[in-house]
Amino acid sequence: MTTATEITSTETQNSPPLLEVVEMTKRFGTFTALDHVSMTLKPGTFHALLGENGAGKSTLVKCIMGFYTPTSGQVRLNQKDCTIASPRDAQDLGIGMVYQHFTSVPAMSVAENLALRTFDRPPQSKSGFLVFRAIREAAQGLINAFKIKTPSPETPVRDLSGGNVQRTVLARELSEDHIQLLITANPCFGLDFKAVEDIHNQILQARNRGVAVLLVSEDLDELLKLSDRILVMSGGKFVYESLIDNADFGEIGRSMTGH
Repeated sequence: MTTATEITSTETQNSPPLLEVVEMTKRFGTFTALDHVSMTLKPGTFHALLGENGAGKSTLVKCIMGFYTPTSGQVRLNQKDCTIASPRDAQDLGIGMVYQHFTSVPAMSVAENLALRTFDRPPQSKSGFLVFRAIREAAQGLINAFKIKTPSPETPVRDLSGGNVQRTVLARELSEDHIQLLITANPCFGLDFKAVEDIHNQILQARNRGVAVLLVSEDLDELLKLSDRILVMSGGKFVYESLIDNADFGEIGRSMTGH
């Protein structure tokens, strides 16, 4: 039986792609942040995206998530062209996000944060009205499943520890059955060892269920521990790609600095 901490990529030559980024370009005025970038992720794989500040990695994931509209190029999910004009579009297509500003609302309760994806759907909403009992019951289930330490579902997220804030966000993003892709950036930054281990396990459990994971991180140890494949960006392009087992770390360093 596969455990949460095992690295068991389901990537095979014959499995169809989940996500395809096709010749994507993004310009801001005269500045080209992405330059005809293409990438493929298959279900149940864990890709690490590495690069220095300004390399293009943030622009790439923000285009995938609907924060930016690409200047040209295409995103394909399950071999179908799709238009992602907003983060809500990305959510509806099964893309989970633990990324920068798309995380938690500190002043809102744990239950409200956990319901940010689902509050407008039955049973949490009926005839346009929120069903607070259903929201609370769903939250309690996620609190138990993801081991969120909170005095109650009504506790404001700002009162939680950093690790429990991240558990809350992951619970929200991974709890829906239709999640196909998880994009996350530095999910364990500043957390203690136990919180890091728990969050890594939750992400790996998702990967082992067939979710494709794209991790953006500056923590090379984290990338080596979790990822199947590493991608390096520089100057708005992919400049290095390798399975983790075959990675040349000297070449990774040279690629990141543009040499």
